[in-house]
Amino acid sequence: MKSIFSVALLLLVCSLSLFAQNAGGIRLGVGAEGGVPTGDFKNFSDFGIGGLAIGMYDVDANLTISLSSGYVKFSGKDLVVSGTTVKTDFSAIPILAGV
Repeated sequence: MKSIFSVALLLLVCSLSLFAQNAGGIRLGVGAEGGVPTGDFKNFSDFGIGGLAIGMYDVDANLTISLSSGYVKFSGKDLVVSGTTVKTDFSAIPILAGV
């Protein structure tokens, strides 16, 4: 668990958006992201890690349309339910659009 947390923390601190293109008002990039479960979700899952893609389009000097999406995988915990051990894990595909 400590090694996963250390690697995730390192990725979080060192994550940079890498812009592959910047021509004609279109910008594309990739990045890394992490997630920490809170509330009741932390009873079933540990830290999550994933990646994302970012796209932005400059409509004019004062307006940019953006879209980002990615994939986050949370490692699960072993739970005992009625004497049976159950492995839990969770994946998410976050989508964010903005103006």
